[in-house]
Amino acid sequence: MSAVAPSSSTVPVRRAPPRPGVLTRLHFAWFAFWVALWTLLFTPCVLLHALVRPGARTLKLWMTLWGRLVLFCSGIRVHREVRATLDPARPVVFVANHQNSLDIFTAAGYVPHPFGFTAKAALRKMPLIGWVLANTASVFVDRSTPRRAVQSMREAGAQIRDGDAVLVFCEGQRTWRTALAPFLRGAFLLAVEAGVPLVPVVLDGDVGLLDERVGASRPGQARLVIGEPIPTDGLTRGEVPALMAQVRAWMAAELGLPPEPGLDEPEGDVA
Repeated sequence: MSAVAPSSSTVPVRRAPPRPGVLTRLHFAWFAFWVALWTLLFTPCVLLHALVRPGARTLKLWMTLWGRLVLFCSGIRVHREVRATLDPARPVVFVANHQNSLDIFTAAGYVPHPFGFTAKAALRKMPLIGWVLANTASVFVDRSTPRRAVQSMREAGAQIRDGDAVLVFCEGQRTWRTALAPFLRGAFLLAVEAGVPLVPVVLDGDVGLLDERVGASRPGQARLVIGEPIPTDGLTRGEVPALMAQVRAWMAAELGLPPEPGLDEPEGDVA
C-alpha cells in the first residue's frame, strides 16, 4: 500500500463549537428551517426520479442540490480540496470522519462523485426511506449476528463491484470535536471485499459551525478534503488493520492532530 501524503491548507476554519446564546440559537432555528424546507421539497423529487432512473446518479443529483442549498441559505461556505481526479463510472468506497450532523450536508453537496450510503438492514423495511435507499445505490448491512454481518458485507461488496460507490463514516459515531474516534473496520472490509479503491475524506471545521446537542450554530467556512485513492485489489482481511492505520494517519495529519495508534476496533468485530 502506498503512502497517502497530507498537505497543509491555509483555509481558516473554526474548531471551537458554538456556544448557546441569542445569536447562535437564532441561527440554529434559521438552519433548521432550511433543512426542513429543502428536505420536504426534494423528497418527492427523489422518489419520482428514482422510479424512472434508479441509481447513485439520481441520488447524487438531488443530494448535491439539497446539501448546497441548506449550507448556502445558512451562510456556510465549503472549501473543497480534491487531490486526485476520480472516474465517476468507477466504484469506490469513501471513508470520512464524522464531527456532527453538518457533515452529511457537506458530503452530500461537495463530494464530486455519485455515491450511496451504508445503512442498517432494518431501514430497508421503513416506508419511503427504505425504498429510496434501496433504489439509489445505498447498501444495507445487517449486524444482528456475526454470521449475518459477514454475509451482508459480501452482498454489499458484490453490489459495489457492480458499479455503486458508497460513503461510510468510519468512526461510527460523532466526535463533537476536532478529533478522531476509534475506527470501525466495516468500511475497510467492504473495500477489500469489493476489491475497489478506498478514498479517504476529511471534514474539517463543521464542528465549529454547529452543535445540535445545545441547539447552536453560526455561519462560517468549512473544509472538505478528498484524498488520493488507495488500491485494495488483492488485499486480504489480515491487511485491513494496516489499511486503517494508513487512513487514520492521513486524516490526523489533515486535521493537524498527532497519530493515535491502537485506538481502532478489536479484531473480533466485523462491521
